[in-house]
Amino acid sequence: NETLGGNPDVRGSDIWGWTDPINNNEYAIMTLNNGTAFINITDPVDPIFLGRLNTNAGTNIWRDVKVYNNYAFIVADGAG
Repeated sequence: NETLGGNPDVRGSDIWGWTDPINNNEYAIMTLNNGTAFINITDPVDPIFLGRLNTNAGTNIWRDVKVYNNYAFIVADGAG
């Protein structure tokens, strides 16, 4: 969790999957209380952490992600 969230106090909130329609790679998009992490899970035995998208909405206990038409929509409730 330290790698995904940047520090050991980060908590997960939601996780959603997406499959790339071009190469069929599979990805996990995991929302955290301080941002969103992207993981390539095409090989589930050897997942690859791709990076984090920091939040501009501050730390939130609830964050959600859904994918529609190959776009990830990430929202937060704003309740610190």
